[in-house]
Amino acid sequence: MLNHFIIFSLLLSSLCYSQFQTILPYEYNYNAMQRNDTNILVGDNTHSKFNKILEDIPISILKSKFNTIARINKNLKANPSVEKLIYFGNMRERIEEKIDKGSVSTFLENYNLAYNSFRKYILKFVPSLSRYFFKSYKEKITLNKSIKIKKTKFSTTEVSNYKEATLKLYALEVNELIKIAHSKKIDLLFITTPLNLKKVIPKTCYPLDHQSQNYLQKVKRLARDGKLENAYALSKSLLIKNKFNTDILYFHALIADKLNYKKEALRSYKSLSTSSCDVYFPDLSYNYVLRKLAKLHKIKILDLSEEVFNQYLSGVEMDFVEIIHSNPIKSKFQNTIKEFIEN
Repeated sequence: MLNHFIIFSLLLSSLCYSQFQTILPYEYNYNAMQRNDTNILVGDNTHSKFNKILEDIPISILKSKFNTIARINKNLKANPSVEKLIYFGNMRERIEEKIDKGSVSTFLENYNLAYNSFRKYILKFVPSLSRYFFKSYKEKITLNKSIKIKKTKFSTTEVSNYKEATLKLYALEVNELIKIAHSKKIDLLFITTPLNLKKVIPKTCYPLDHQSQNYLQKVKRLARDGKLENAYALSKSLLIKNKFNTDILYFHALIADKLNYKKEALRSYKSLSTSSCDVYFPDLSYNYVLRKLAKLHKIKILDLSEEVFNQYLSGVEMDFVEIIHSNPIKSKFQNTIKEFIEN
């Protein structure tokens, strides 16, 4: 699983984006449509859950349809009139295939060569040498005008590299968005995406051995019988050996939640997202990248995801997504956007 050290390293290295176009594993095969909108909200469709809240804000904002950041960047370059851009919705970035399954290792090699090796200094001053340094892709993904959603199957051993590659690509693309916005004097607001982490158990990459499986069944029986403290102690001991198993994480989070051990429950809920073996399951690492890059480049950010988690920690008894539809989060959400557009 990706850890915070890897993510932080890619954020620092992605400050240099002179090689961005060179190592992209995809290419465009369409012309962006020019529009004359000044205030736009862009992102994937995870922000659509909050359309009712957005509609109650008495200002004019064009809300784009589902778009990954690759398409947002292309459209932004072609739009001459944008003054304010809100980027909200990044949990479905992996839905659009942007790295061919067979090109993952090549992309990671090219990325490390461009940003994590001594050659990056040479390429910074002599970019024409890039053709001699970088490996070519056997097959680049072609992005056509219509988004094609393709769910590729990955083996357990392929998942980690694919998630690392797509997250590094995302960091580069967010940097490119910031670069385009700065060059066009566009004011940016980033909003992190809240997730309802209580909703479903994601697929695990780390199946349990027979003994641990029996213990997990015992955890469930204890919880059903109302012996929550006993269930909690057993699930906690199981996590020591199986810290990335999503079945144990999920039930440990639920039990800790019932016992009002909110901080521990939240840690397990968050781990569910980043430990999933389903590459298409929403991944909180994308919010982590957005948060760090906003801080690095001094971009305005409404950390809606953490605002919701903080409300949960304070004792609010709602699902994570339900919290956003109630005050004070709803008001803060609306007021932040209104003030951003009006000022």
